[in-house]
Amino acid sequence: MISEDPQRKSKLAVLDALRNRRKTFRKQTSLFKKENSPRRTEKTPSPIHATELPGREEKNALGTFLRWEQPLRLDFNWLKDLNQKRNELWPQEQNALEALPQIRASDLLFFDLETCGFAGTPLFLVGCLVVHAGEGRLVQFLARHYGEEAAVVLAASDLMGRHGLWISFNGRSYDSPFFADRCRLFGLEPPQPLGHLDLLHASRRRWKHDLPNCRLGTLERFILGLKRPPDTPGSQVPAHYHEFVKKGEVSNILSILRHNAQDLKSLALLMGALPLHKQKQLSQRMNSRG
Repeated sequence: MISEDPQRKSKLAVLDALRNRRKTFRKQTSLFKKENSPRRTEKTPSPIHATELPGREEKNALGTFLRWEQPLRLDFNWLKDLNQKRNELWPQEQNALEALPQIRASDLLFFDLETCGFAGTPLFLVGCLVVHAGEGRLVQFLARHYGEEAAVVLAASDLMGRHGLWISFNGRSYDSPFFADRCRLFGLEPPQPLGHLDLLHASRRRWKHDLPNCRLGTLERFILGLKRPPDTPGSQVPAHYHEFVKKGEVSNILSILRHNAQDLKSLALLMGALPLHKQKQLSQRMNSRG
């Protein structure tokens, strides 16, 4: 009988001990995974359905979207002065305004887009300010995720096409071409106004020698005497929207909605300030604010 090598016997014992430890570890790991893995029957709700947003869901031929409409008290008495001074205020737009010999409140549509960046990126919010039955109405069309953009574009296009005079801030260079591109992307004919007044250009003609710049925030401060309430800065809008789509952070999208609404309110006030603002008022505000 051949005797077994003691060293070999010791090595085999060590290997058996290691195998037993590995089996025990695998069992413990398996139990941990089962206890901590989500149950298949419990589906995590989509952030879009888990959040509560203002407005109501609507549906058109291209899908669903969120529409939020609010009344807005505005004084449109400045329209009389605007019509009287239109040649002074809009020298470069006279040809476009020939189709509107007398501008009425019902002709006006103030609009502002919120997008994911430069041309070619999605838009997700179209804000419009219109006048209905003598009352200002703020209408916002929101895509709660990227798939709702087409429906938003269609809904906004329908409203914009029913108003003859569009008013924007840098909209002739950015918002209007951007919106037209998104319309074509979804097979829609872009709406065309009878006239388009860009308040950025009008403000530059009127105040470029009196103000450090003609950004909307500067005009709000020195021309309108407004202090903008807290909202999302324009540079952070795309990132906040992506975060909302990804995680359903409702505070992000509410802040963007406030930002968009304030832009539109400021445009309406600025439209009235253009024919009425006095140089003395501007000097007093600039001196008081340094």
